[in-house]
Amino acid sequence: MSIKKSTIDNLFSERLKIFIKDILNVKQKNFAEKVGISESYISAILKKDRGISAELIIGLYIHYREYFNWLLTGKGEMIRQGAENDTSMGEAGDPLGADPEVVDFLKMTRAVLESGTAYSDTLIANIRLSHHAMESEKRLKGIEGRLGKLEKTKKILKEKATRIREGDNEAEKGAILEKRVACFN
Repeated sequence: MSIKKSTIDNLFSERLKIFIKDILNVKQKNFAEKVGISESYISAILKKDRGISAELIIGLYIHYREYFNWLLTGKGEMIRQGAENDTSMGEAGDPLGADPEVVDFLKMTRAVLESGTAYSDTLIANIRLSHHAMESEKRLKGIEGRLGKLEKTKKILKEKATRIREGDNEAEKGAILEKRVACFN
């Protein structure tokens, strides 16, 4: 672990400890449930055993947006008074007409990615993992679709195909085989 990452994680850990205990005045368990991560993970962060994850970043942004910048960077006020510090890309002229909350989240994500800190490395790794999971899901759905077609074909073959027996003459065997081949067309 590099000194830079260790220092960043230690500073975040200290800010998170202050945030949970002094600002929110809640138990770690309650905080963990609200942001959608495990209590043991929060405990590991506070003990400086683990670094921040994308899931925690997202949970902090969704539930504690007004503290987001201070928690991640230590810059700005501990308690932000409003959205006056924000610049909105969701104004007129935004070609995407995006939801301002989504735009703000993307701007913060971009800032983290451009920071060059350990957080940016973690976020990039989590984005790649998410992309890989989505691609795997697409492949799985394709395989399930092909499996469904094979199951239908198998059912049709069972219904239409008759068994070839030793006593069948060559003409009967040929007719049975033709029926089986016709099932695939």
